[in-house]
Amino acid sequence: MAVAAVIGLAVAAVGAGVQFIGQQKQAAAQRKQNRLRRRQADLEAARKRRAVLREATIARAQTIAQASGQGVGLGGSTIAGATAGQSNVAAGNTLGINQGVQIGQQITSAQNQESRAGSLVSFGQGLSSLGPAAGDAFRQS
Repeated sequence: MAVAAVIGLAVAAVGAGVQFIGQQKQAAAQRKQNRLRRRQADLEAARKRRAVLREATIARAQTIAQASGQGVGLGGSTIAGATAGQSNVAAGNTLGINQGVQIGQQITSAQNQESRAGSLVSFGQGLSSLGPAAGDAFRQS
């Protein structure tokens, strides 16, 4: 009987180890997915920033062209005010993009922390399952 209990305990220990290794691999895969999602979001944010700058440049050029066509001098306060307003809109849009990137980074960090915590939980569950098996092994010996 004691041999069977020891074998049962050994099988439980191996099972807990395999479970832990599997959880570690799963957590690593989740972290890799998070890194890739973050890179993708950063790339998309960079594209949006370029689009904002492109649109601001076009708007500024159109404003200057219209003002020049109407005989307004380039040094005038009208053009300066119009282009400053366009620059403020572009800066606000860029700020929103940057804030979105920061939030995305915080989400990724939290997901990675959750993944590591899940590994710890799995390891704890595996160890706790050994308790009854060990008790049975000692009672039967």
